[in-house]
Amino acid sequence: MKIAFIIDSLTCGGAEKSLVTLLSLMDYSACDIDLFLFQRGGMFEELVPAQVTIRSGTEFAPFALAPLSTLFFESVGSLDFRKFFARLKNSAWQRISFKKVHGAQKFWQCMGHLIDKYPVHYDVAIAYSQGFPTYYVAEKITSDRKFALINTDYVAAGYDRNHDFPFYKKFEKIVAVGEYGKKTLQRLYPELKDNIELIYEIVEPELIQRMAAIGESFRDGYNGLRLLTIGRLFPPKGYDIALEACRKLKDKGLKFRWYVLGEGPLRAEMEEFIRQNGLTDEFVLLGAKINPFPYLKDCNIYVQTSKFEGYGRTVAEARMFNKPIVSTNFDVVHEQIENGKNGFIVEMNSEAVCNGILTLIENETLAKSIVERLKTEKKGNSEELEKWHNLLGAEFRKNVK
Repeated sequence: MKIAFIIDSLTCGGAEKSLVTLLSLMDYSACDIDLFLFQRGGMFEELVPAQVTIRSGTEFAPFALAPLSTLFFESVGSLDFRKFFARLKNSAWQRISFKKVHGAQKFWQCMGHLIDKYPVHYDVAIAYSQGFPTYYVAEKITSDRKFALINTDYVAAGYDRNHDFPFYKKFEKIVAVGEYGKKTLQRLYPELKDNIELIYEIVEPELIQRMAAIGESFRDGYNGLRLLTIGRLFPPKGYDIALEACRKLKDKGLKFRWYVLGEGPLRAEMEEFIRQNGLTDEFVLLGAKINPFPYLKDCNIYVQTSKFEGYGRTVAEARMFNKPIVSTNFDVVHEQIENGKNGFIVEMNSEAVCNGILTLIENETLAKSIVERLKTEKKGNSEELEKWHNLLGAEFRKNVK
């Protein structure tokens, strides 16, 4: 069976980590897999199994990645300015449009019609993210079967239902990664209700524990309270909340360090806030790490300040290490955390996050009860792999060893 997976990139993120985990568990005696990456160089690329063939964005959508200056001179030479003006239109629209349309939708509206169909036929094509991968699989990949995965809070992320409906109609199944996401999609797309399935992101405890035993952890020699947050440095992760909460904790006299594993467009802005508010010793940006698990193993409290998530993979990973968790009350966190039982859910503001952290620190009985509850919980959900096998069908299953 020839399968194509399509995702924007393998930079740090939950969807990217989820896909790498799934690929690592696939039976390559039963399938031949191509992985389409619109952008190369992501930190998780080195974790892609050797049996997977990576297809680059320069191969299937080259003009969409080329500099505008290059496109202009190519257009002059060919006397065909369609691609240049499409890129120019998208660039301008992304900057000045007042209509609330997701950037991926704007991109496809401007340039999708100029991207060639991919010349290879697949048995199955899987768009492993909303946005560009979904549009590309719907219109540019030829395959017998098509699946689309949605791994974000679709409404909060700003996707427009009317734009996406014609694309999702072309998929045999739409996969949500959480119960809240499934219900949201069924409400938004009642016509496709029977085609929407739930498959949680696979969290493999044995792999995580093995990775936690190798690689580097904290190296600053600090022996006090360590808070940890993992996530890309971009607005949905709520770092504005985290930074304000950090300032409040320092103002209250707490001795601690709050570490962040992640990289992204907010780094410069966050560094400026840290500098201006005297938080250099308290809020530490460690950058993205391909193996975050030694840090999770060695931290004292895990903090998640997200404004929305598709699943909350890092919360699941923190639970693997029985870490007390303070999380904002984004919708899907309730699928993993029962407030006061196996974690602490607080309102989505800095004061609440600050108080939640202080409560865990000052109430040792509560913190210990949370840890004990976590120790008794089932770890991992490798059974979700069987759902992927079922989705791929009888032909695939009969060849799985």
